[in-house]
Amino acid sequence: MPQSLPSYEVYLDTEGLPLDLTSPVRTTDVMYYDSGIWIARDEDRIFVPYHQVEVIREVEKPDDAMPAESETATEATVETTETTGEPPSDPVE
Repeated sequence: MPQSLPSYEVYLDTEGLPLDLTSPVRTTDVMYYDSGIWIARDEDRIFVPYHQVEVIREVEKPDDAMPAESETATEATVETTETTGEPPSDPVE
């Protein structure tokens, strides 16, 4: 049986983001950079600065329900950095 890719729920502070996003964003790919993350979606890829990322939660099964209020999610490390337009082109290693 083929192993499926992990799926993630990315909880965001969407205030001030130029895109019409609903939090959480479901994805199978989160790419980490110095100033934020790229989130791959079916239709596109979006960049979110770390100060707007609240929680990144791995979902064991793609069809898992979102967590209840009482469940604990792992918080992403948040760095307060100023972004100046385009994000870096190379991922953090």
